[in-house]
Amino acid sequence: MGACRRRCLILAGLVVLVRPDGSVLRAAAMGAVMLLGVAAGRRSASLPALCVGVIVLLLLDPWQSRDYGFALSVLATAGILLGAAPLTAALSRRLPRPLAAGVALPLVAQLACAPVLVLLQPVVGIWSVAANVVAAPPVPVATVCGILATLVAPLWPQAAAVIAWPATASCAWLALVARAFARLPGAALAWPGQLGGALLLAAGEAAVIGLLYWRRRRRPPGRGRL
Repeated sequence: MGACRRRCLILAGLVVLVRPDGSVLRAAAMGAVMLLGVAAGRRSASLPALCVGVIVLLLLDPWQSRDYGFALSVLATAGILLGAAPLTAALSRRLPRPLAAGVALPLVAQLACAPVLVLLQPVVGIWSVAANVVAAPPVPVATVCGILATLVAPLWPQAAAVIAWPATASCAWLALVARAFARLPGAALAWPGQLGGALLLAAGEAAVIGLLYWRRRRRPPGRGRL
């Protein structure tokens, strides 16, 4: 119980440190629910924790439902929880498993978020998944070093500056990748906006996923094609 309490305090501290916007609150609520489940001796389950966390947050602050950051965070997390494992298994037939997982995670997150993204900007990009795959490796370095530098800065600014160097380099890499892929043809293809465009994109994604699932079910046993 003491360990769970310490983790909850650490979680609360991180929320205060990075500021409680929609995506941070979703992650914190989900983490808190999972920690409570562990403390109660129940098996930790990510999808139920996500659902409970979202419900609690919306009951406390219904206006979160209109926050794009919150919606995108929930959708990306749900997409990863529901689709990453089966897609990784399917891609592993053709790719090494680490690479398959690296492609599956941004792909399912992009598919889940795309209908909401067109509400923000009525465009779709064919390079989004590839850009995320290339940009992903230094993200943990940027996160860990950034948090450490923030914590050390009030006590030892010179050391914090050194710790922040890897985070700065990682962020520079992210900016370089974003600019490079944004210049490629097809990086911003026009798409109908507002609710109609979002529903059209969601319907198109559902149709493609349904077709792939139908083809997989009809494939004779023993065939290894995707």
